[in-house]
Formats: sequence, structure tokens, C-alpha cells
Amino acid sequence: MHGAIAETRSCVSLIEELKAALGPGAVFSGDDVPDRARSDASETGRHRPLVLVRPSTTQDVSAALAICWQHHQSVVQQGGMTGLAGGANPGPGDVALSLDRMSGIEEMDTEAATITLRAGTVLQVAQEATGVSTQRNPHRLSR
Repeated sequence: MHGAIAETRSCVSLIEELKAALGPGAVFSGDDVPDRARSDASETGRHRPLVLVRPSTTQDVSAALAICWQHHQSVVQQGGMTGLAGGANPGPGDVALSLDRMSGIEEMDTEAATITLRAGTVLQVAQEATGVSTQRNPHRLSR
């Protein structure tokens, strides 16, 4: 039982450190983890992660990853959750790092025909902003 108690204390410490670093509304655990964090579009696994982290800046991502590294904690990155291979699916002991709060268009340069998007931006947002579509992709590109 000593190992289980130490593991529980470590999890509590991890969650407290993440909340202190990222602030309110960015760290969820237990029943507060939304269902959409359990699986990408593949539905190949439906595990609630130990913690869901929703950073809003690259500095938040860096802080969260540093804390997870200090705790030897595995992290699964989650983007638009449209993948069909299960790569964004967390295991029950993983930290899920969602980029959904890091979305939006930073710059559109029509002359150079380029668009700069934030890391969590789903392709559908870019398509709607530019009027360019990827008709060859049959599945829906956002949730």
C-alpha cells in the first residue's frame, strides 16, 4: 500500500503544480475532464486521462511539459481530435495536453498566398477563412 499512497501523493502534487502554473480553467481532473478528451475521431480507445491540460500560450505549454517531465509523467498531445489512427487517445494514467485554446488565424497574406495559424486551429477554420477546400478529405475536419 505504501507505493499506492506515494503514487496518489505524486498525482495530487502534479495536479496542484499544473493548476498553479496555468491558472484557473486550464487544468481538469477526475469527473471534470470532458468526454471529448477521451478519444479522437477513431474512437479506438475511450480512457479518461489522469489530467486534461488546456494551455492558451506556448509559455503555458512549456510550463506544463516541464512539470510533467519533473514528475516523469507521460503526455499525449491533442489537436483537433479529427485523427483516425488513435494517436491523440490518452491512456488512463496520461496527461492529455489539448491545444484547443490555442486556435485562430494569426496572419493571412493574400499576396503571398500564405496563412499562419495557431497550433490548435483545425483545418476547417482555415478553409472557411480562405474559401479553399480539401474536397478529397471525406471526414469532417472539426468537432
